[in-house]
Amino acid sequence: MDQQLMQAINNNNLSLVKACLENGADPDYRSEDDDEEYPTSDLQPDTPLKMVVFRISDSFLTEEDLTSFCAITELLLDYGADPGPALKMAEKRYGKYDPNLPDNPFMDIYHVIVKAYSQRG
Repeated sequence: MDQQLMQAINNNNLSLVKACLENGADPDYRSEDDDEEYPTSDLQPDTPLKMVVFRISDSFLTEEDLTSFCAITELLLDYGADPGPALKMAEKRYGKYDPNLPDNPFMDIYHVIVKAYSQRG
């Protein structure tokens, strides 16, 4: 079920993400990378939220796609996903979070992750 969740996120399939979570997929699942040459790192999409952070860098995504990824992010957080690793990855990929940047569908996802992280304190 966990691999299906990761694939659903990769495919930006909100309804399948929801179904996976409802059927017991782990929102903090971490895929194991057996490749010793390229081990899993802070920059690899090895958790559901990190998969979102990874996917939103696709330059072919539309506003609708980004809105869907934001809904996926909120859903994962509602199911208890840890925002810390995703925030760390986002800051490495996109730079330090700046709450003063203008709102847009991309930043909405960043805002949701940061808000969840700060609430966990």
